Amino acid sequence: MCQALEVQYQQSIKCVCGEIMSKPTKSQWPEFSTPSMEAWNKAATKSAPNGNVDALGWQTPDGIKLKALYTAADTEGLPFANTLPGFEPFVRGPQTTIFSASMDNSSICWLFNS
Repeated sequence: MCQALEVQYQQSIKCVCGEIMSKPTKSQWPEFSTPSMEAWNKAATKSAPNGNVDALGWQTPDGIKLKALYTAADTEGLPFANTLPGFEPFVRGPQTTIFSASMDNSSICWLFNS
């Protein structure tokens, strides 16, 4: 990004209608506390069967066990986790966009409703 454009972006935002609006300053946003795993466990315990957070996970029909919550720690160290669809090693599929160019809306509706 060129420096002039970057400075313009830092100072304002262009609305979808084309109107230039000033970018919100940090003080205009509410402050939120940083969530922790302990806080999530405490909140999840309330909706977990018998308070057992591990029981919130489930198993797919293929026998894959899924947890109720995945975090960055779960993907740390996984090979090819930062890939894009349509590029080697193709772990996210061989097409960059699967439907947008090859099908219209009626074709997509037929595909998912058949």
